Amino acid sequence: EKSNIEEVKTKQGLVGTKYSIGVYDRITSATWKYRNMVLPLLTLPEKSVFVISTISSLGFGAYDRYRSSDHKAGKALNDFVEENARETAKRQRDHYDYWYRILDDNAREKLYRNILLYDAYTFVDDNTVWKATEVADFDNPNPAMQHFFGPVGNKVGHNQHGAYATGDAVYYMGYRMLDKDGAIT
Repeated sequence: EKSNIEEVKTKQGLVGTKYSIGVYDRITSATWKYRNMVLPLLTLPEKSVFVISTISSLGFGAYDRYRSSDHKAGKALNDFVEENARETAKRQRDHYDYWYRILDDNAREKLYRNILLYDAYTFVDDNTVWKATEVADFDNPNPAMQHFFGPVGNKVGHNQHGAYATGDAVYYMGYRMLDKDGAIT
């Protein structure tokens, strides 16, 4: 979701620059640590992974993490995830717009970073009533694991926390990236 600040929005449209929030630009930039994401992302056989790009981060998650008895696989799940991804992108955009407005020029430049955000590998089925509790490994048959997270290989263990950060990445565990409790993490 592009900024509401005209100066920032203009920069975000500059393809191939550090300011671009285009997913392809971000993943193929020299500063992105996980360039091996390009091919798996481009060749996904179905909607199984969502991506949210901001001036400071690139977030990845699996549709099936949000699957439930209320949002079954297919159109209901896809619509639910896409609507919530748009809302999350707006919240993240507004967060960065706020900081951009109050920081001086030198500090503003520090907002342009490449922090990885990962929604944990906990998946559910159409009968799940609430959030998932079983953690998927890289051999899991789930399409997101099979076609994206597995091939990319950033192995993240679930540590039962809400979320945690390592300095160059944020990993959502108990909290989910697209939920409001994940948004404040």
